[in-house]
Amino acid sequence: MGSRSALTLGGITFASWKNQVDDSIMVLFTESEKRIQQIAPDPDDEPLDDDDEPSAILRVEYATSIEVLKKRLDFLGFTLDTCRQMFDIAKAEEIRDRKRWIEDLNTKFGDEAKKQLNDYYSRRIDLLSRADADAWLFGLRQAYLAPPGADPSQLSELANSFRPAGPWPFPRFPDAYDERFRLRFELEALQTGEAVLDISDLVDGGYCSASDPLSSWAREWVHARDREALHLIVLTEGSTDKFVLESALRVLHPALTEYISFMDFAAFKVEGGASFLASLVRSFAGAGIRDRIVAIFDNDTAGCSAQSMISKQSLPGNIKVMRYPDIVFARAYPTRGPSGDVAMDVNGSAASIEIYLGRDVLTEPSGTLAPVQWKALDPSMNRYQGEVVGKRGCISRFSEKLRRVEESSETPDLSDWSNLGVIIDAICSAFEETDRDFLLDEADGTAS
Repeated sequence: MGSRSALTLGGITFASWKNQVDDSIMVLFTESEKRIQQIAPDPDDEPLDDDDEPSAILRVEYATSIEVLKKRLDFLGFTLDTCRQMFDIAKAEEIRDRKRWIEDLNTKFGDEAKKQLNDYYSRRIDLLSRADADAWLFGLRQAYLAPPGADPSQLSELANSFRPAGPWPFPRFPDAYDERFRLRFELEALQTGEAVLDISDLVDGGYCSASDPLSSWAREWVHARDREALHLIVLTEGSTDKFVLESALRVLHPALTEYISFMDFAAFKVEGGASFLASLVRSFAGAGIRDRIVAIFDNDTAGCSAQSMISKQSLPGNIKVMRYPDIVFARAYPTRGPSGDVAMDVNGSAASIEIYLGRDVLTEPSGTLAPVQWKALDPSMNRYQGEVVGKRGCISRFSEKLRRVEESSETPDLSDWSNLGVIIDAICSAFEETDRDFLLDEADGTAS
């Protein structure tokens, strides 16, 4: 009979696989999320032999929250927006297929079977024709949240079609070539709860051992496109940027820390800066490295100049070049220069990483914000380069803020991390458009 693995979402079975785990699902979990538990045998169980004692059961699972799984799918390109577009493609394709199957019924089945299948296909076509992505999500949510004995009359027709009542409950997503589209929809419908990938039966059947790092292996075994998408390297202007952004990722998106890495500058005996990063990008492009790379410049004059120069060059599709996004906080920031102390928009001229650390970090002991000091004029940009006064103190205060958050046993207040969150979100979504186009184009090609 073989053994099976199974993924459940909030206790509801999503799918199961015979004698294996689907690698494209396995990569959504990490080894740190594996849990192994010895389950005491039921004293009423009959031993296989008279001399045997009932043996303990080994439960081996990978478990994380539904919210974490959503973030990882989003990172891999399966965003809710892309899945909505996929819904429309898959819906049209399934309607075409079902109509074709109805036409074929006369040649393959007897009268009774033909009637049952015709009714089933016709009702499915009707439900698909009348539903858009929002209606489908609403029906899924109703079906999931309704208690087992819920009165069908209190649920929508679509919700009832998903519930395991009758001989053939309807599939919970239109036919699609990749189950991760359906998974993202179902996670959105559930919102909260635990996602559990149970491999206990595979371990019991000898197909793997409890200690096997299946999630790590899956990253090597998946399709080449998925393998590239699973690892993103971030290049910054220097070690301070790396430290801050790496820390912010841990705090704001811990679910993605094993999918995103920041280049370590310890091996480079250089100061860093925009010119260094631009040179690094050219080197990576020339070396033909296949990993996904995001090179992110400071949002200052030097960074804008270097980004502008790099953008004129032809770079491979796996390299994205950007700078820290503009933020509202920087639109009226205190500056110091020949004209005296003036509040100015420093986006694009002086917004280095310090500007994004939060008002609490930028506030000096005197109670005022650490000002930007204007430096030299960049002739190519016709713009002055600015720099926050007292950078070392800012980083020291940030390190203390980070320590408090990481040592806290309570849910931290992350309101002062919002500007860093803008940068992290930009990095995480750098390939969103690339992934969307690839997934939808592949779906169109599969459907045609």
